[in-house]
Amino acid sequence: MPDAAWLDQQLSAGTLAGIGELVFSYAGIAPVDPAMADYWALAARHDVPAFVHIGRGPGPGQGPRRHEGCCPQYQADYGNPALLRPVLQRHPRLRIVLQHAGFDYLDETVSLLRDFPNVYVDMSVLNSVGPRALHDASLRRLVSAGFASRIVLGSDDQDYAPIIARIEGTDFLTPAQRRGIYYDNAARLLRLDRATTARDYGR
Repeated sequence: MPDAAWLDQQLSAGTLAGIGELVFSYAGIAPVDPAMADYWALAARHDVPAFVHIGRGPGPGQGPRRHEGCCPQYQADYGNPALLRPVLQRHPRLRIVLQHAGFDYLDETVSLLRDFPNVYVDMSVLNSVGPRALHDASLRRLVSAGFASRIVLGSDDQDYAPIIARIEGTDFLTPAQRRGIYYDNAARLLRLDRATTARDYGR
């Protein structure tokens, strides 16, 4: 985890516009652990989003990006978004993006979205490499629960093409909902100004 004082300086200077990806589960740290308190407080005070890894994996030794010796303190269940409730109750204006939504904790994710309007989810490359049926069922559940406007596209530092292909392959999203996932929802989350959105839309 980065030094909190350094992070405070970068956020104050505008060098950074968010905090994440917060992968405390890989360090064996619960989101309510005192070690996380400064990061939640900084995100809330600077009014920037916190991007949080949720789900159970991949854990140590799983996947090509888990090098030998990675994350011996890993605690899979710390990826449960329900554990973020005390954090959001303490910082009610905090914006959080739940990354890779739709795997192990979809019920908890929907519940958190229902109770906290500043919570968003992303559909990232992890969603594109999982089973197609799981991807579509997760996305459909989020949309049918009324949260299409709080789904954003996430790269997870990989190519966007696979996850876009998955989204384009669905038969239940409207053009407006697709546009929201690709741009409009993130523009609202990040509070892009009208000039920026007009430029991005080419008008």
